[in-house]
Amino acid sequence: MIKNTETVFEITADEKRLNISIEIAELVSLFKLSPVNFGAEVKKGNEEKFIEYVIKRLVDDSMEESDEIVISEPFQRIFDELLSSDEDFIDYKGR
Repeated sequence: MIKNTETVFEITADEKRLNISIEIAELVSLFKLSPVNFGAEVKKGNEEKFIEYVIKRLVDDSMEESDEIVISEPFQRIFDELLSSDEDFIDYKGR
């Protein structure tokens, strides 16, 4: 098992799954501390509505430039980086 807990996200992986989790309080805090947030806060007692909204947006396919769901964006950024690098664990066909 691979485990990384150096951020507010707990990221673990085994041979079958990659798991990314964050405590609700940490997600609310990330929203509050966002560099584009100038004072907005999740109203007390509305954390569930906030989480429902976040989940809905993560699986929404309305990304501006493609039909991919929003949550796939960080993976695509990593894949783009891998495709322009020279990692020994990738077989770069056509190079």
